[in-house]
Amino acid sequence: MRFHVELIKPSHYDDDGYVIQWWKASVPSNSLASLYAIVLDAAERCVLGPEVRVTLSAADECNT
Repeated sequence: MRFHVELIKPSHYDDDGYVIQWWKASVPSNSLASLYAIVLDAAERCVLGPEVRVTLSAADECNT
């Protein structure tokens, strides 16, 4: 059995509706990395059971 986890840090929009995107963030948030590490740890410890395979994918839409 597979359990798919998609982590997405959504983009932000300016007043004209354009996506605000930075090449590098001046103060990067670690929330996406923290959630990724928690899910990865849970997958390695087989907290959903030994027969469950976790597929993990993460995307940060704010930084390229």
